[in-house]
Amino acid sequence: MKMKKALKAILLLWWSVASYVAQAQQQKPDFLNYTKSPWVDSVYNAMTPDERIAQLIFVPSFKTDQMPMVEELIDKYKVGGVVFFRANAVDHALMINRYTPMSKVPLAYALDAEWGVGMRVLDGISFPYAMTLGAIQDEALVYDMGRAIARHFHRLGMHINFAPVADVNNNPKNPVISYRSFGENPENVYRKASAYVRGLQDEKILAVIKHFPGHGDTDVDSHHDLPIIKHDIARLDSVELYPFKKLVADGAGGVMTAHLSIPALDNTPNEASSLSDKIIKGILREKLGFEGLTFTDGIHMQGIIKHNSIGEAHAKALAAGNDVVEFSTNVKEALDAIRKAIKDGTITEKDIEEKCRKLLAFKYWAGISKDSVVKTENLTEDLNNSQDLWLNDRLAQAAVTVLKNDQNLMPLKALDQKKMAVLSIGSTDNTPFQLMAANYTKVDFFNIDAACKAEDIKKLKEALKEYDLVLAGVHNLFKSPSRKSIVVNLNDGKEEKLKTRAFGISDGMVELIKYLSQEKNAIISVFANAYAVDVLEGVEDAKGLLLTYQDGRNMEEAAVQVIFGGCDATGKLPVSINQTFPVGSGIDILGGNRLGYTEPEAVGISADALNTMIDSLVQEGLDVQAYPGCQVLVARKGKVILNKAYGFHTYYKNEPVTSKDVYDLASVTKVAAATTSIMKMQGDGVWKMDMPFSTYWKDFKGTDKEVLTFREILAHQAGLKPYLSFWTETLDENKEFKKNTFDVRPSKKYPVQVAPHLFLHKKFKDKYLYKMVAASELGEKGTYRYSGLSFLLYPEMIEQQTGKTFDTFLDDSFYAPLGANRLTFNPSRKFSSKEIIPTENDNIFRFSTMQGYVHDEAAAMLGGVSGNAGLFGNAQDLAKLLQMFLQEGNYGGESYLPAETVKEFTSVQFPQNDNRRGLGFDKPSLDNEEKSEADAYPCKSASMDSYGHTGFTGTMFWVDPKEELVFVFLSNRVYPTRENSELYKRNIRSRMLQGIYDLIDQKVASIK
Repeated sequence: MKMKKALKAILLLWWSVASYVAQAQQQKPDFLNYTKSPWVDSVYNAMTPDERIAQLIFVPSFKTDQMPMVEELIDKYKVGGVVFFRANAVDHALMINRYTPMSKVPLAYALDAEWGVGMRVLDGISFPYAMTLGAIQDEALVYDMGRAIARHFHRLGMHINFAPVADVNNNPKNPVISYRSFGENPENVYRKASAYVRGLQDEKILAVIKHFPGHGDTDVDSHHDLPIIKHDIARLDSVELYPFKKLVADGAGGVMTAHLSIPALDNTPNEASSLSDKIIKGILREKLGFEGLTFTDGIHMQGIIKHNSIGEAHAKALAAGNDVVEFSTNVKEALDAIRKAIKDGTITEKDIEEKCRKLLAFKYWAGISKDSVVKTENLTEDLNNSQDLWLNDRLAQAAVTVLKNDQNLMPLKALDQKKMAVLSIGSTDNTPFQLMAANYTKVDFFNIDAACKAEDIKKLKEALKEYDLVLAGVHNLFKSPSRKSIVVNLNDGKEEKLKTRAFGISDGMVELIKYLSQEKNAIISVFANAYAVDVLEGVEDAKGLLLTYQDGRNMEEAAVQVIFGGCDATGKLPVSINQTFPVGSGIDILGGNRLGYTEPEAVGISADALNTMIDSLVQEGLDVQAYPGCQVLVARKGKVILNKAYGFHTYYKNEPVTSKDVYDLASVTKVAAATTSIMKMQGDGVWKMDMPFSTYWKDFKGTDKEVLTFREILAHQAGLKPYLSFWTETLDENKEFKKNTFDVRPSKKYPVQVAPHLFLHKKFKDKYLYKMVAASELGEKGTYRYSGLSFLLYPEMIEQQTGKTFDTFLDDSFYAPLGANRLTFNPSRKFSSKEIIPTENDNIFRFSTMQGYVHDEAAAMLGGVSGNAGLFGNAQDLAKLLQMFLQEGNYGGESYLPAETVKEFTSVQFPQNDNRRGLGFDKPSLDNEEKSEADAYPCKSASMDSYGHTGFTGTMFWVDPKEELVFVFLSNRVYPTRENSELYKRNIRSRMLQGIYDLIDQKVASIK
């Protein structure tokens, strides 16, 4: 017994010394400098004693229909502040605008917004939970978040944030803190909370750290009862109190006191720490040296009123050292009890003056005015601005924690070698997780509800047999471990409550997770509280395991980007899950080699400005019917920052364009198919650009084209004729098809389909088309003359060289491994008509609307597979190929082309001949600097390193390595007729591209 007392004395002495050191380094909150300012003096002196007491009481405000009740409390009792709860932004503003002019002393408005105003404001932005932030390794991001939340507070007219939570959560069963804590490591909790506090207070929003002296190791919710913490002083000091000590020393302006029973600090039976002078005055004030504002947790909570009347609770709270009692619903009873305590000497007049002056000093520091008005115009938009949406993306990506990555499975490679299923467990609707995965490659979606009934699991197992890889997401779990039942739908439409494990995890879900982890090649993403991983038995056996700590679009999309390499993974576990995954676990994964997806601000462009510019130019084209619809994609620095679909398939407006729809790319095929193939042939050492073309194409032997080199032809200065109208060769003098050229039905003799009901003779290609190219007129060599003739020959040349058809070669070598599964020839063989944009109503050759069949007649006579035209695709998949070019032949961690080949083909070949062309690629005009913006090509600001191509159907892409820029514009401007030239007249594509350069030059500042 004597040894225990001696040890306790030593611990108390040590604690006192530590507290003294902390006080010596104390940084006082800034607002304390104004406690004796003229404004505070004048306001304080003008108040009655009761008004000074009422300043220390904050009342709750819920909905607009309860405003009269709050107004009565403000008018009758002159309370000091209002705490707001769930409502939309405009209603918050309306309430504030009603309350503000009613009080002669400016009211302080508080919000419990731990993860941003969205926690209470229905249409406000929500940032990640504290546990999610605890996984982030860069505290600067948390600081940025604190500043963003502060800006939202100012926009809403709020002044006090009851945040951040500084509790150290080391009890997995904690029913009330859990995900609201930054974790179990006291230092990590301090660092994250400190960054949050600084972010708020640098913008003059009061941060209120909570719940002192530490609510993290409880298994009782103080909303319902009084939790008991039984740790000794040494443990409390090193864990629970650690963040509070350091945050107080750093100058945190506010502290919220918790309703806890802590016998080691105050052994009074049923005495809540928030009402204990030993804890508030003795520890927080004296030992930690805190001089800022101290708020109680909600005074209405059962942890308090179960053992005290409302009036007693108010009086005891102020007597214990609190400055403000919040969530006071019976102000009269509170005032009566406080007056009695003053009369009894429990509270002194000096106490009231000190507390009141301190609150008034805060109001002066914060610039609170009784004349301020919250403007409702654009309020919701201001609370959800693009800068903060980008910040949310950054936070989500930085938090993703990879717990398993067997054999470096992630980032995924060789996408073409994996048949992939994306399964959402706990959601019957397609999720952002699934939709983002579909951006990267061809995947099939599967869904199963949270009950995971046996018959549903059986069907799912059978369906998944044919898949090489399953990406599974666990969705819609409860945030708290105390939730142990879910509502499930029965077959007859009724519902029943199903008992579950913690977090609402059903036995069926556990069975399914075990199957995926132990019997399938699966990557499992858990979009839930970290502690839920321990309940998902067997998940530790998965080949890949990711944790995002919560559900939601940002987190789901971030997980997918980590899996495919669109972003890095650096998150570390802020809590211990079990022995397999202790605190600090987390495998770093380097991404960035595949396209990622984020807000334009991430690459220095204003989202609002970019969207406004693109939208307005697209609308201009739609208004003048330059095209029925279009797709526009912008990527910079490896990130897709805009990918939008506009308008309709046709002017009948029956089918809106989606980002998945495929367009006829027309001459973009020359680069995206033919030139790409030639680059591989050269890169593999098979073809050489300075060899005669006739070396590889024997039909040119013995002709005037025999000595033409590949380089001359691809640079369009070989003198080849621009185009030949092959289809007219099939007509007789009566403009009827010649005999033995076409049939309306396919057969061995007529296998080449050129239209829905038109099939070409099998010998036309060899007997006529190739011979016509060889015999065509040759112009002056060495002069730039654009020609598509050679591109008709490359499919045959590739097949002769590789043994694969042109389209198969491209699929195998590029499109499939890139995940560009919507780049294809003859799309009607793969996609439904609703996914294919129609081009021209052909009234002279094929006499039908070209939908799924190539618009170009020459390509059509090659069965739709040609090097000059015939490729279909959407903007997103074309961008993957272009990003590979931009990354000098690399994408997704794989090499497709040698870097020197990409550089050679995308460089000007014959500038001395005033020829701007690369090899296959188009380039800017050589004299762009001398041209006006209207005449420059493709636009004034395009660098000389840039390259691209346009297409007759209204398509264009441009890549600029200098700015790491990819731009894609796809349209069907030829619908219903090629005579429509509005797209060219208005120069819409070039104006868009120039607009992007202009926005880059504006250099939007990132959040720092």
